[in-house]
Amino acid sequence: NIRWKLRITTVLLWSGNSYFVSSWGEKMALSRVVVFCALTCLKFCYDGKIYAEPTESQETTRQDGSNVCHTPECNYMASLMLNRSDPTVNPCEDFYDFACGGFISSTVLPQGATYMHQFNILAEKLKKQLKSVVGEPIGEDDQHTVKLVKTLYKACMNETEIAKLDVDSMKRYFNELGGWPVIASNWSADQFTWYNTTYKFQERGLDWYSLLGFFVGTDLKNSSRRVIHFDAPGFGLDKGYLTKGFNDSIVKAYYQYMVNVTIALGANQITAETEMRSVLDFEVELAKAEALDGDKQNKSLIYNKMTIEELSKKHPSIAWLQYTNVMLAPFYNVTKQEEIVVYAPKFIEKLVELLNTTSNRTVSNYLMWRAMNGIISYLSYEWRKMYLELGRQKGGASVEPPRDMMCMEAAMDRMQVAMGYLYISRYFDKESKNATVEFVTSISKEFDSVLEKTEWLDNTTRSYAKVKADAIRYIIGYPDELENETLVNEYHKELNFKLNSYLDIMLQLNKFDINKAFEKLRKSMKFEAWIEGSNAATVNGFYIPRKNEIKITASLLQGIMFNKTRPKYLSFGGIGFIIAHEISHAFDSVGGQYDAQGNLRDWWTPQTSQHYKNLSKCFLDQYNNITVPEVNLTLRGDYNLPENIADNGGVKTAYKAYLNWEKTHGQEQTLPGLNYTTRQLYWLMTANVFCMKQTNEFLAGYIQNNRHAPTKYRINVSLRNSKEFSADWQCPLGSKMNPAHKCAIW
Repeated sequence: NIRWKLRITTVLLWSGNSYFVSSWGEKMALSRVVVFCALTCLKFCYDGKIYAEPTESQETTRQDGSNVCHTPECNYMASLMLNRSDPTVNPCEDFYDFACGGFISSTVLPQGATYMHQFNILAEKLKKQLKSVVGEPIGEDDQHTVKLVKTLYKACMNETEIAKLDVDSMKRYFNELGGWPVIASNWSADQFTWYNTTYKFQERGLDWYSLLGFFVGTDLKNSSRRVIHFDAPGFGLDKGYLTKGFNDSIVKAYYQYMVNVTIALGANQITAETEMRSVLDFEVELAKAEALDGDKQNKSLIYNKMTIEELSKKHPSIAWLQYTNVMLAPFYNVTKQEEIVVYAPKFIEKLVELLNTTSNRTVSNYLMWRAMNGIISYLSYEWRKMYLELGRQKGGASVEPPRDMMCMEAAMDRMQVAMGYLYISRYFDKESKNATVEFVTSISKEFDSVLEKTEWLDNTTRSYAKVKADAIRYIIGYPDELENETLVNEYHKELNFKLNSYLDIMLQLNKFDINKAFEKLRKSMKFEAWIEGSNAATVNGFYIPRKNEIKITASLLQGIMFNKTRPKYLSFGGIGFIIAHEISHAFDSVGGQYDAQGNLRDWWTPQTSQHYKNLSKCFLDQYNNITVPEVNLTLRGDYNLPENIADNGGVKTAYKAYLNWEKTHGQEQTLPGLNYTTRQLYWLMTANVFCMKQTNEFLAGYIQNNRHAPTKYRINVSLRNSKEFSADWQCPLGSKMNPAHKCAIW
């Protein structure tokens, strides 16, 4: 997945084509004439030298005025790149800072934000567009889906109504669930069982998977069917923090958050501190147990198929059949012979041990805590500010984003099909969808060529790799079904929201999502298959190994990423790189475990597999040897390996695809005011896609918990490994951007 999960709303730094952030941080509105004049008079200079001077032939080409593009889109992109760059930085020493230094220095993080990235900017544009729809009054003629999203938004905006869920209301709420020991005076351990509490949570749409992961999904070794899965759960705090234990500052902040919430609910301070410390210790042990099953990216190691009866014999203290049937009700009732897949056998073994040695009071406190933590963002600010403090400690903002943007984020996150439908029906340029197919064709063809030329692949593996590459299915923009108003309304028919209860709406959506997933257990794989690709309003691009499918959402085909009227080197450097990145995922250390049909199967010969591991080690060592000075943390080359391989392979593949396009169609015009060749502009565009401003606190958390390397190193390391980049920018051998030793797989 090439993007990060956005939890914080941010604001757009410009509007349309005429607003730009100046080097001193002010916003200037410039006419196209002024922009063009300013651009053509500027050069990137440093100590009297223009970096990466073009070759003689390239210089001659660019001095011809007819070879400079003066369209509105070219002027816009030229001004954008100019304002984002820092000409005082040598591109052969730090290309990311050269390309993005202006963006970093001039960007002011808006209210409630700890980072600003290009995906945020696109997402913010979408929010503003869609707010003009969902913010309108609910009309009698509105279709069902539109009424739903309008109701959700208005309920979220009604903070007066939300505030009515006060302390007494919350106490009654938890009493109905069986009582929360730390705040209840008459709680009885004898009447508690963790699975009965879990049943109540699942029925109400609360966080019911805090002890044990349970879901219905594709059988990874038979992609034509679905199967029940048991897995480790999610946690209230990132596992990377929890496993460090109580001495970690973030874990301590999480503990204080627990204590503050329970005291606010009426708990005695000493009782809250004592009992929530036991809860924290319990959750830490769960997080450590989750790590026992090793790297979850290696699905072959964690895939364990068995029957419910076999699982019951291994761990008889848990009523697995009863648990499964209660979870699946009212859709299915399975027998003990039902096949299941257990992803976390060692975790389950440790869970059974912990449940046998931990008091019912602590387990109940933990479950109730996770339920409360899961709904706190739907409550009033008096509750949310306690979470905000934890977020601040983790590198988050000390204030919330504007409420309207929070509510738009909620609508776009929880009603992705509905918001995707609204976006494509009202704002999306459908010609962009067709235009993107050209890049898919060019890049997939180039990757076929890469496979053919890769020397470390033996013929057997190469042959099947080409079969898999040819079988990749592309969903560009959105599935055609999303245009069907009747189908979209039918999908949402079970939902019925009330204006005066934001919490109830969000819990109803939780339950709706659970039911939709469980209902599919015995359904055809084609049943509602279009839903998975219908998040058109989510700025994202991703590869799905179990389907051998690449999805590029409609909302990604805009802004800096793509415009059908731009020179192709910009599009290959933007959306083209993203497509190539996702294709590379089909053959990385995760995607490479799946065959052309999306089945988990080892199709690599032992010899080729060993070659791949040897080449991968170069990337492991390269990224592991990088320390980020701002936070004094080392990159996690092992944790980031699939994404690093995709970055390195993707940027080269997209570049070569552009060169092939150029051979057929001829050299394109360059951009005004930027003294660079088309090939240099490709690299500059790729870096611009990743320009990012962030706080050091956010950066530290990102390094510890994100599957991607920080953006600076995604760009710089990938380009250091590219001989083509060094040649185009004429970086001397031995310079930071052109080291003698380079890593490569594709």
